[in-house]
Amino acid sequence: MTALYSSRVVKRLTLYIPERDRFDNPIRELPYWVTEAITLLTSIGGGTTKLSGEGAWVITQTGKLQREPVNILYTDVDPTVFNSKRQILLDFMERFGTATGQDAVAAEYDSEMHFIRIRHEARTRKA
Repeated sequence: MTALYSSRVVKRLTLYIPERDRFDNPIRELPYWVTEAITLLTSIGGGTTKLSGEGAWVITQTGKLQREPVNILYTDVDPTVFNSKRQILLDFMERFGTATGQDAVAAEYDSEMHFIRIRHEARTRKA
């Protein structure tokens, strides 16, 4: 039997695209954002795999367990290519998080989790 091997050094890049906003409302534009993420990851790594999953965390203020469906998209990327496109990835994460009302957006690179915190403008109530 022939052994499998690769002559390339690659690292896994994974994006987590939740299906709900920070208030637990469904994201209406979800197909658009998933397509954008697939397009971006494919441009970085040459292909993308999408899985469906579930994320969970504890809400700090209440101690309540929060669960939500999440799209898990990943590609294997040459580190040099990743470094040249890193800012494009960060820009996408910021745009997605702002447009869809996230507190943070998660990505994993080379087995390390990274979170981009999203700042939301304080909304004032009109009288």
